Amino acid sequence: MRIGFLLDGFTGGGIGRAVSVLGNSLCERPSYEVFALAYSQNGEPDIYSPAFPVKYIYPRLVSMRRAILKEHYLSGVISFVRENDISVLVAAGVQFYPIATFVARKCKIR
Repeated sequence: MRIGFLLDGFTGGGIGRAVSVLGNSLCERPSYEVFALAYSQNGEPDIYSPAFPVKYIYPRLVSMRRAILKEHYLSGVISFVRENDISVLVAAGVQFYPIATFVARKCKIR
């Protein structure tokens, strides 16, 4: 099973830590492949060490509104899901629930 996490990033906070711990545990099992699509790195280094591939969409801070309306954020998430053949998309953070729901329906995944 290929699991994709949609989150803000690994530059701090509890969500980044939780995704890192959970994803690293799932990576140890041969039946799971884990990927993460992080929103913004904010120009800061990661403080958690995920053992799975992480792709940042924006290296700088961009507002969610601008990302969706002007910078084609949704198409970037859809491309990520399709390129990595994700079967389950997990929204890690309340701001990502609507995006994950839309992308999951569009790509016909859970």
